[in-house]
Amino acid sequence: MGREILYVVETEMGAVRVLEQGSSAGHSAGEQVKIGFLPGNSLVFETEPQKLIAGAHVRAPV
Repeated sequence: MGREILYVVETEMGAVRVLEQGSSAGHSAGEQVKIGFLPGNSLVFETEPQKLIAGAHVRAPV
């Protein structure tokens, strides 16, 4: 990935993959983190065959 770091964050909804810009990790394996996102900056994929779901939107749980 070069200058980006891919994290896999385990949540109540399942695994969420988060991309961080930069070449040095801001978090360590096993460290608890808070994540937040803007719906417009998110991509939603099918579990299998891992294809992008065009037009899908995400929102925080109610």
